[in-house]
Amino acid sequence: MGDVIIIGPRKFQNELAAWYLEKVAGLRCQLLNDYSAEAADVCEEDSKGLLLWDCLGNDLENLWAGLGACYPFGDGRYFSALFNVKNGIGIEDEVIRRGVRGVFFETEDLKGFVKGVRAILGGELWFSREALSKYLLNTRKQTRYFGKTKTNLTRRESEILMIIASGASNDDIARRLNISLHTVKTHVYNIYNKIQVPNRLQAALWASKNL
Repeated sequence: MGDVIIIGPRKFQNELAAWYLEKVAGLRCQLLNDYSAEAADVCEEDSKGLLLWDCLGNDLENLWAGLGACYPFGDGRYFSALFNVKNGIGIEDEVIRRGVRGVFFETEDLKGFVKGVRAILGGELWFSREALSKYLLNTRKQTRYFGKTKTNLTRRESEILMIIASGASNDDIARRLNISLHTVKTHVYNIYNKIQVPNRLQAALWASKNL
């Protein structure tokens, strides 16, 4: 299903979380104090999985910086999720906009935590229905106001963008279109620049509104 990398300085607590995920869900877990070159090396391997960011006592600016740094290395193979998030701070909109796949609040029980991790690794989103509805409604309002965006995407780029929106990885796209992985990465890079998005989730949302 994929590896889980737990990122945060609280070694004892995160070791317990890793042990539980390994024992109950059968997942392979690694621990990192922060997002660093070491994490980048892990993400560049021929693997996929989930980056779990421990938000307890974490400054949001540092968190956004870490999430931004991980996008080039994830390459669509590693998703990001936050855990130990304080209730009621209202960051769901921003989190979804930044391409994070799920949020686990500090009140989440272990059963829900494991279920959510499995869901995200399976390609699903893990947010409350209320948070997703609010985000989608706001997105639709913006679309109605501004209309569809004109871009200079080529036919091939539009094709790849639609495949990205279906949840395919770069490897999947290369196999489906019978082109090299390097060519796919070049197309994806150009697509992101043209439609001005930082990640696959935002690219998929853009495609749903504009293609």
